[in-house]
Amino acid sequence: MISGRGQQQFPVPQSAGLRSPVEQEPSIASAAPLRTVAIPSLSSPRAWASPDSIDATRPADLSDQPHPVREFVRSENLPMSPQLSSMDEPDDQQLHSHAKLGISGILEALGIESVQNAAMKYGITDLWLPLSKQMFRRLSTNASQTQTFLVLQEGHLHSGLLTWTYSDSEDQTPILLPQHCSLEDDVDIVVENRLLGEGAVGIVEEVTVLLERRSLVCVRKRIGRPKQLQAQQQIMAAFAREVDVMRRVDHRHCVRSVGSYTDMESVNILSLPVADMDLATLLDTRIGEDQWEILYR
Repeated sequence: MISGRGQQQFPVPQSAGLRSPVEQEPSIASAAPLRTVAIPSLSSPRAWASPDSIDATRPADLSDQPHPVREFVRSENLPMSPQLSSMDEPDDQQLHSHAKLGISGILEALGIESVQNAAMKYGITDLWLPLSKQMFRRLSTNASQTQTFLVLQEGHLHSGLLTWTYSDSEDQTPILLPQHCSLEDDVDIVVENRLLGEGAVGIVEEVTVLLERRSLVCVRKRIGRPKQLQAQQQIMAAFAREVDVMRRVDHRHCVRSVGSYTDMESVNILSLPVADMDLATLLDTRIGEDQWEILYR
């Protein structure tokens, strides 16, 4: 995910920069028992941005905000879902953890066998949702069927993005559980803060995800969805593999997945921590012995 100068620039984790991993996250040894709580649908996300936190109407300057990695505790005792413990090719239907109808349910409700067969032929799964009108026309050129599909699909889309667990300790420490959601757009949920890197097919940004209890500052890798079917098939296959791999990885020198989502225009992966710099900048930076010790751990 990291390349040298002149290539796709993706950020490196802070543990490879100038901050100690000890500073980033408290020890998990003292984590209290957990209980799972799902965030309800975000009907008005902007209402949850308090005057003391961020201005949700514009990209925020969060330099004075507490770093999210130091606010959240990671637990290695969380139960793993089947797709995380399997080394098989990732199952798009399993990765889409919040599916209501799913693509198969939507097409069954539509009741057109030829459309179902076309979707199967092209390998369209839950991770593809939402489908644009132009993409659905690959499955059917009937205007009435297209309109019915879009109505059914709208009932599937979500505005709630992340699920949390809370410890039973007094501070009610939140812990993120990775999941995938389908959104019509992310305008009212994600605030773009600053560009971290860009490549041939996507960009990496620091963003703020507006949640009910508090806002989350994290990294978003955003890849555009091409209009050409074959190109989109390649993007979706790579997206499914990357989400699956990131959910398996748990190491101090690797970024941690906190969720993913698709919308009409792009596929997106959210991760922590937010990098201080990209690899090219790190290689050009003189660092001391303390920082080298961190890198060699």
